[in-house]
Amino acid sequence: MIETQKFGTWEGKDVLAYVLKNDVLDLRVLNYGATIQHLSFDGVSTVVGFDSILPYTESYYGKTIGRVSNRIHDGTFHLPGKTVKVDVNEGRNTLHGGRIGFDKRFFEGGFEGEKLVLRYLSPDGDMGFPGNLLFTVTFELFGASLRMTYVGKTDQDTAFAPTAHTYFNPDGAETGYCEDCLLTIPASRYDAVDDGLIPVKTKKVEGTVFDFRKEKAVKTDLSSPVLKAWDGYDTNYFLDPDSKEAATVVGPKTGVRIRLRSDMKCLQFYSGGKKQDGLALEPQFAPDSVNRPWLLQPILRAHQEAWHEIEYDFDRVSPR
Repeated sequence: MIETQKFGTWEGKDVLAYVLKNDVLDLRVLNYGATIQHLSFDGVSTVVGFDSILPYTESYYGKTIGRVSNRIHDGTFHLPGKTVKVDVNEGRNTLHGGRIGFDKRFFEGGFEGEKLVLRYLSPDGDMGFPGNLLFTVTFELFGASLRMTYVGKTDQDTAFAPTAHTYFNPDGAETGYCEDCLLTIPASRYDAVDDGLIPVKTKKVEGTVFDFRKEKAVKTDLSSPVLKAWDGYDTNYFLDPDSKEAATVVGPKTGVRIRLRSDMKCLQFYSGGKKQDGLALEPQFAPDSVNRPWLLQPILRAHQEAWHEIEYDFDRVSPR
């Protein structure tokens, strides 16, 4: 089933909710920020969302992130023959594309058959990024899976690294607490960071609180002094090359299991800060990769197209 509903009004524009349903999944996506406002599996609300537009204008909950997810050190990077300075919105750094990233833009589009296709034309100079970038995100349901496809096309060399900033709680979003959830991240290395969450060194997870290679409750090490500065985890992981998933999270009370898959090679795990109402699991390029030339680069060349995919697969296991 597909349906379009009015969700609210913001800046004089209608905020629309696009509804996609099948036998087990119920998805609602807003045209504001291409935001996942609701996603339930088998009757369990699995992502944190809000019933009005205002909280979405002040947060990243459920948002589509771009042009570049995570942080850019000093809001500066280099392209052939030029230095690019982009909008700075977190101390001296750029976070999630700047003050008015894709998360705060109205998308155009609608249903194309059983798919929801939303587009945003980011103009040359948008938050300082070069090139006119046509960004398209497609939402599709396949049985118990949600697939999101991200496509970028540009007329100048630019940076392009989108993600989905979904906050998961497979024990039910209405519980308001997710730290009992059981998490697995198949990654042997993570980024150690400075006080601005800019990577300074890549380290092994073995023997640290950052090791989620074997399933453990998110709360297990949350009281560690290592995590105090960030009120929990806000960590980039380098996914192991042979991993089939980017992450797996299980609700111990409901038995709902969510497996994340993506072509992107890293994952940001944010445990929710002081609120702890949901887990953000964001497939991505490494933070500040535009300034780390030894890593995979999120550079999109003029007149070329970049394609990325994120998939959420749902099922149930025995409650723990």
